[in-house]
Amino acid sequence: MMFKDFISLVQSLNNRYKIILFCENENLYLKIFNDKIKRFKENNINVQIITFKSNISDQFKIKDTSYINFDNYDFLKVFFKLVKNKIIISSTPTINKKISNNTNYFIFVQHTRLKFSNKFTRDHINIFDKITVSSQDQETECNHLLKIDK
Repeated sequence: MMFKDFISLVQSLNNRYKIILFCENENLYLKIFNDKIKRFKENNINVQIITFKSNISDQFKIKDTSYINFDNYDFLKVFFKLVKNKIIISSTPTINKKISNNTNYFIFVQHTRLKFSNKFTRDHINIFDKITVSSQDQETECNHLLKIDK
């Protein structure tokens, strides 16, 4: 497994893609990222998909898209430390600037209508460059409770 992740790391760092989508699992791929990937392709924007312990490539027959799965969290963190000058879109609060370097731009894609006020999300949400919301309540919460500017 570790050798496979090492090879994945080398392959992923050789990419020329400006946009990286971190997809946590199969459900989120279907719920969020599948449509976004289609829109990127329609606009001739190539993206790279990164997953963790979730081989969506076999399941969804991803074609014409760079796809890499890591099974070891340490290799995933090394990837985010080494990759530079990318836009990284994630629906996972812990995949943020804290595990990366200062050259990447992180966008958090909210995938539920739940509030951000749970401690786990609240502790990580401020470490993104941009946050999307799914409801007016979330926007209000970001503006007032979390002190995040529009």
